[in-house]
Amino acid sequence: MSVASLGIALYALCVDFMLVTARALSLTYRDTNVLGLLVLMPLSTAALGLWVLALRRRCAHLRALTERSARRCTDGTARRADRPPGGC
Repeated sequence: MSVASLGIALYALCVDFMLVTARALSLTYRDTNVLGLLVLMPLSTAALGLWVLALRRRCAHLRALTERSARRCTDGTARRADRPPGGC
């Protein structure tokens, strides 16, 4: 199967999904298209952006914890990954 035929098959599948959704919601195909493009797409993009921000905040928190535990070592060496947590 070539890339072009795969793309056409995927497009046909999406159109079929839109038609079934339109029929189930008693809307037209154009209405469901607008709903998808102007409502669902921006909402999903915003949700993914918030998820990325939450993950960045979590990584910064974990990085700070790691740096704090590395500074706690008394013999001057940083805590290594092969040692148990809290050990130097």
